[in-house]
Amino acid sequence: MPSLSSTKIKFKYKEIDWSEFKLSIQKKIEEDSKDETFYEKYKIKKKDFLIFKEKGFDLDWLTNQEKNSIFEFDKSIEKRILFLFHRFRFSFMPQARITPSVPSYVLIEPSSICNMRCPMCFQTDKSFTTKDYMGKIEIDFFKSIIDECYKEGVGAVTLASRGEPTLHPDLIDMLNYIKGKFYEVKINTNASRLNPKLSEAIISSVNHIVFSIDSHIPKEYEAIRKGGKFDDVLNNVKEFWRIRNSEKFSSKKLRVSISGIKVYDSQDPVEFKKFWESYADDAYLNEVEERWDTYNNKSHDDLTQSCIYPWERLYIWHDGIVNTCDVDYKSNLSPGNIKNGGSIINSWKQLNKLRDSHLKGERSKILPCDRCGVSHPVNK
Repeated sequence: MPSLSSTKIKFKYKEIDWSEFKLSIQKKIEEDSKDETFYEKYKIKKKDFLIFKEKGFDLDWLTNQEKNSIFEFDKSIEKRILFLFHRFRFSFMPQARITPSVPSYVLIEPSSICNMRCPMCFQTDKSFTTKDYMGKIEIDFFKSIIDECYKEGVGAVTLASRGEPTLHPDLIDMLNYIKGKFYEVKINTNASRLNPKLSEAIISSVNHIVFSIDSHIPKEYEAIRKGGKFDDVLNNVKEFWRIRNSEKFSSKKLRVSISGIKVYDSQDPVEFKKFWESYADDAYLNEVEERWDTYNNKSHDDLTQSCIYPWERLYIWHDGIVNTCDVDYKSNLSPGNIKNGGSIINSWKQLNKLRDSHLKGERSKILPCDRCGVSHPVNK
């Protein structure tokens, strides 16, 4: 899942500890890989493991944040290796534009409906907010996706996408069903619909929550988050933070982030951070991206750099349509609907044509890749 820049995060432990730890991990992998149950035990396909042995066995690709996470993930070396293999598929392979056998990251859309109309969001596109695109996922369909993700070894799941997930009436049931099945579970929300019961369900089931809030100034916030009420959101976030830090959840690890979009020059990133970090582990304003009215944006003729998304993530919309990109909110890039006899693995493979086009520098021939403001460098 997207995280803070690794350059801002320091390794918490001594380098000698890491050197000894790395050797123990490598030795255990060497020993266990001789056993015929190895691939099933560590939820990694043989193809991916051979790539790991060739390109990632030295572990030098791990960021400080990933090193910290592996140290703190579990005391069991087997579970740490499971997490390591997940990070290899999630981090190293997409950066190198090597397709994992299964998507390491699946984003499931509880609802495409939103209760706000922010100027930087495609919810302002009236041709999108119609019955053709609006809806909420069926709970049984959701559970079938979770079951397949768990079976196939998907490591990271996010509940979010084109709409506001807390609008789904069965969200608590969904959170309970997902609990304990994945290494990383994240939810994005505008925090407008939080209540103590929902907050407790989120804290019990999720590793990372991101509150989408763009200002600490009421008037400025409400000018951006149209339909939102600053005082309600502030009180909801304060209560969530209180519950997160209560004795009941003292042993639960949950990162709370407050993320905003810098739409206006008046937005002050320093004051924003100072205000919201009283109620979160981290708070930051991001530069605005071209994520609204995508299809009418000006094309970037010089854009040939491949995007990381087709190697990194798979979105499943509420109705079963799959995609690799939420900038493409009307699904031009979709290979089809997972309900039509497909599967996560098949849907993932069907993105190979798009991947090949990106690698050949043919983004200018693909709508909306030709006009996307979101792109990523290749790891060489």
